[in-house]
Amino acid sequence: MFWELIFIVLGGAYGACTRPTDFHWLEHGSPTNTSFELFSGNSGKVERIYYSFGHSECLRPNGGNFVIYCAEKTMTLPCQNGAATTLGLGQDSPLWNHYQHIELDSQRIVLSNTIKNYSEKCLHIQNQFSSYLCYLENVRTSWTYKGTGRSEDMILQLFVNSEYSYLPRRLFQIFEEAANDKRYDDIYLEFKLNGQSFTCGEDCLFTNTFLEGFELWITPHDNENNTINLNERFLHYKKLKYSSFSQTIEFENETTILREHKFIVQLFLIPKIMYGFWVFARRKDEYCDSNKQELFYELFDSIVLGIVLLEELLMHNDEPLQYGLVISTVVWLFMLKIYEFIIFEKNSKNNFDACKVTRNSIPILILQTMLQELDSYECVMIAIVLQFGLIFYELFQLLFLFNYSLENGLKAFSLVALWIPSIIINYIVWADVFFDEIVSLLGYEKSLLVVSFYLFLTMCVVEIWKRRRTNNELVYKLKFI
Repeated sequence: MFWELIFIVLGGAYGACTRPTDFHWLEHGSPTNTSFELFSGNSGKVERIYYSFGHSECLRPNGGNFVIYCAEKTMTLPCQNGAATTLGLGQDSPLWNHYQHIELDSQRIVLSNTIKNYSEKCLHIQNQFSSYLCYLENVRTSWTYKGTGRSEDMILQLFVNSEYSYLPRRLFQIFEEAANDKRYDDIYLEFKLNGQSFTCGEDCLFTNTFLEGFELWITPHDNENNTINLNERFLHYKKLKYSSFSQTIEFENETTILREHKFIVQLFLIPKIMYGFWVFARRKDEYCDSNKQELFYELFDSIVLGIVLLEELLMHNDEPLQYGLVISTVVWLFMLKIYEFIIFEKNSKNNFDACKVTRNSIPILILQTMLQELDSYECVMIAIVLQFGLIFYELFQLLFLFNYSLENGLKAFSLVALWIPSIIINYIVWADVFFDEIVSLLGYEKSLLVVSFYLFLTMCVVEIWKRRRTNNELVYKLKFI
């Protein structure tokens, strides 16, 4: 009943239209090809829908009205003929008749009717810029020219429906000169928005890849002298918040992995998965022996856990909750191993066994560090289900086989202090989107769906736990035959 109440509260607290997104900004020729899936009343199936901030129109192959569902809301949008189903989210978008607030980051799009008023006010200039999401005046803009910093107030238009961003001719000429001289670090613009600085450089104004080489993705204005028109490449590694109710906008830097470390992190991901599976499969808790395998396991685990912690701290951006969970867990595991080493007595039968406490803690930790590194949302959900299953397994071990010992007491502390909070945090940050997706498809009550899912997961874990207990007892009896 406790878990049912927890997930009912969590399920009801986040009832906006939330969808996982697929990003294709860096594909050449399609910087705005960002998509998500919604249940369509026209086709009776889940359809992939592209969205664009560069215009306000609904486009679909056959035109006409387009009926879609999300978070128990039915929307009928008048559409024009287009190559692919696209929702324009400009200032006059028909979607704003149903929702007044949007949040967009590298994982999801959230549409809601939350009343917000941000610091940057978007001007609405009829018949000229109304198709775009936001038009800002007096944006402090900085750049570098041959080592000399320059700064000026500019007009910033977000966003254009184009492969290229448009710059004043004088800025374009400066960056073109830098590109010819291969001074790529000088090709950037820094904007001061809502008290923060946001950089538009590589992957925004230009790309420089191993296969394609250097390409400048900007073009000069014909008439404008002080206006910058950016396309959606500016949103790469950022979170966007926009209120059509107050016509205000806000941005946040939202990078979980530093760009320069992305390749190294991805290379490290597969060995980390293999290590977590090996720790889970070796079942070290059944033959903890400090004179044999135990010493090897303890040393190897300590080295790998140190590497995992360094990778998390050096190659990821500041995520307080993630950092807190990972650092606390690694420190806790080290403390257990050090305590075991300090109190160990060779001839004693009552030695403290750290492996009985850690048991599945290392695989749970590895899964926690993987969540930010997996690019596919489906893979993230698989990792979360595995992590939740391991935590539930540890919980059942304590509840049904509890006998008073120092090991069980410390294991209970691990569950309460680390793993149960991680279930709640990972539900809010990741799993809630999954349940929104199912609700949009099936139309069921979300709270009931959440409870049913976790009850089903609990039943599976209990069955696995019972079978493993039965097999262990059978093996134990066969040893004495």
